[in-house]
Amino acid sequence: MINGYVIAAAISVLGVIAAYWYQFVIVLGYGAATDGASWENFGSYFGGVAGPVLTFISLLFIIKSFRLQNEANESLKNQLKDNEKSEKLKSFSVLFFNMIESQKNLLEKFKLVFPVNGASVVKRGADAIMSVENDIAGLRKIGASDASIKQYMQNIDGSDQIFGILRAFYISVKMVFEKLSNEEGFSREQREDYLNTLLNFTDFAQLRLVIMGMQFIECVASDYLSGKGEFISVLDDMGIQLPLY
Repeated sequence: MINGYVIAAAISVLGVIAAYWYQFVIVLGYGAATDGASWENFGSYFGGVAGPVLTFISLLFIIKSFRLQNEANESLKNQLKDNEKSEKLKSFSVLFFNMIESQKNLLEKFKLVFPVNGASVVKRGADAIMSVENDIAGLRKIGASDASIKQYMQNIDGSDQIFGILRAFYISVKMVFEKLSNEEGFSREQREDYLNTLLNFTDFAQLRLVIMGMQFIECVASDYLSGKGEFISVLDDMGIQLPLY
């Protein structure tokens, strides 16, 4: 565009000279002037005609320069925003994967005591979770209500370990929605990517325990998870339909 202005200025200058030459040489038949006064008149003519044109072109050039500067400033602002967003995402990712690691530690420490033939049997980790699922399935077969199952879970989990696992998972999900919100410059697709990562990195037995807690434990964590449409949508995409039990 700048080269275009230069060409336009050159054409304007040549046009002024050509118009003068055509009028006085071709039309009127004058030759080249030999006295200084005639050249002074030519200079006045040239300045009077070409000056405004060149001034206008200069003004366009200045406006274009300001526009280019504004575009450069806007590009710099966008780059700074992108860098800030990248730093936020990097910081969040470190915290996010630390939360996933802490969930694994909770599963390793998870244990429940089950009454078996008059004795107390301690089961740990995924084995304990599957035992709870089997008991719930047995209660459903005899027509147990949700209230009865809630009572059963309270009886076997006197130390609130199920709630602890549910709460840790809830904090991870809440962190995704708060740190990667639209207001922070992130999209739903980015949140869903992290939710998918959370679900896939969570042990499947532990995930089932979380869903169990969402269904049978009345607390802020279960209400939050059950009410988050984006989270429920990700579960649906994984083939997990609620309620599960």
